[in-house]
Amino acid sequence: MSRTVQHIEFTFDDRDAVIDAMRELVARRAGWVNIQPIVDQERLPAPPTGIISGWLTGGLPPLPIGTFMAPEMRRGQLRHGSIGLAHNANAKVARRLVEAGIVAPEGWHAVQDNARRGVVLNVPPDADAAVVLDWILRSIEELATVPTDRTYRATTHL
Repeated sequence: MSRTVQHIEFTFDDRDAVIDAMRELVARRAGWVNIQPIVDQERLPAPPTGIISGWLTGGLPPLPIGTFMAPEMRRGQLRHGSIGLAHNANAKVARRLVEAGIVAPEGWHAVQDNARRGVVLNVPPDADAAVVLDWILRSIEELATVPTDRTYRATTHL
């Protein structure tokens, strides 16, 4: 089965096209979207050198990347969607996000908060795409280690 990939550039304050794309994924019960900040390459930190530092970062992204996976039908049952947040904080970050006021809405459930594998939340099939995107963007901004211009690229896979 071939996938359709679409790239959407957007800003923190102008995100209707991404919300529409996410709603389409939910309606089709298939696909995912990756969301990452767009930052000039010269603003990014140099990649780690050496065996130990490379092993410690484990190939983690220099800036957080958020992923939303649409809910799916499996064996006749509608399964929850999920949000993943890959980061290079080298620490569990759920508490940090809550302390920054980035709280998961009722009905969302954290299933992973790992320093190397990131954060994963299950979200109900009827979760509002705008709320999901807001949580992802606010989390990215909180965990970014370099300043962003609040400009992003969404890559949808359907």
